[in-house]
Amino acid sequence: MIEERRLDERLVELTPRSPALGRTIPVALLTPRGWDRRRPDDDWPTLYPLAGGDGDHTIWTGVFRV
Repeated sequence: MIEERRLDERLVELTPRSPALGRTIPVALLTPRGWDRRRPDDDWPTLYPLAGGDGDHTIWTGVFRV
């Protein structure tokens, strides 16, 4: 089961279990406008920015938020 916590209109924090790490990990999901009206067959463009160095899952949504 994935925990989901809505932080604001477009930002959702997910906490899935990672079998590779053996624990849960937080993931920030910045949703496009209209996400709340999505249908199961909708396709959405996806970008996977990864934190490097000393960053965590909030680095891209905290610094580069639009």
